[in-house]
Amino acid sequence: METLERTNPHFIRCIKSNSRKAPCQFDEDLVLRQLRYTGMVQTVQIRKAGYSVRISFEDFYEKYQFLMGVRRSDLASQINLFLQGMDFTKEHFQVGKTKVFMRESQKYALEEELREKVLARIVVIQRWVRAKLTRCRFLHTRRSAIILQSAVRGWRCREGVNQMRLRVCKAVEIQAAWRGFVERKRLIRLKQAAIILQAHWRGRCSRIRYVELREEWKRVKEEERLRHKPEPKEEEEATGTSTLEGLL
Repeated sequence: METLERTNPHFIRCIKSNSRKAPCQFDEDLVLRQLRYTGMVQTVQIRKAGYSVRISFEDFYEKYQFLMGVRRSDLASQINLFLQGMDFTKEHFQVGKTKVFMRESQKYALEEELREKVLARIVVIQRWVRAKLTRCRFLHTRRSAIILQSAVRGWRCREGVNQMRLRVCKAVEIQAAWRGFVERKRLIRLKQAAIILQAHWRGRCSRIRYVELREEWKRVKEEERLRHKPEPKEEEEATGTSTLEGLL
């Protein structure tokens, strides 16, 4: 019974559409007789005329507290004001000492209002949850993008440094080659200048030596000439003899 009171049970009466149980055939007279015999017409009239819904104050508040708000001390007055706020007239409901009496249509109206309010709150909760999930995904994506960007920027910086180092190495090689070329060229010029200077110096030394040797040779020749020069008498005899020989 507690389970049934917490739910909204519905009793279903089965009506035969035809006596032959054939598909897609509807016998109006047979259906009408079954409704009359089962008392459904009278039940509908009674439910329309009377208050078919009877709920205690506690159950009513427990079920519709989402619409009523905070509970007050005088629960009967709060329920009465709530139903009047729903635009229900005295013909649609009555508030007794311990229970609330309503027609079926007013119950459906309350159920629909409760459903709309609950759905509205559910939509709000879903919106907040989706916003939270979206923000979490966004933050995760942003963190991933930042990590990826930092990795790419670090790679580009390292590549730039490597390229710069490569250029510096190339520049150093070029500078070393150029300096080596300049030094070799200067060395060749110095070598050529040294060779020329040595040649001039050796030529000067050779000329000086040649002059000294020539002077020494002249001196030696002069000494030999003076050493082999005849005496004066011998010159005269030789001169006379040569004169006679010439005369003869």
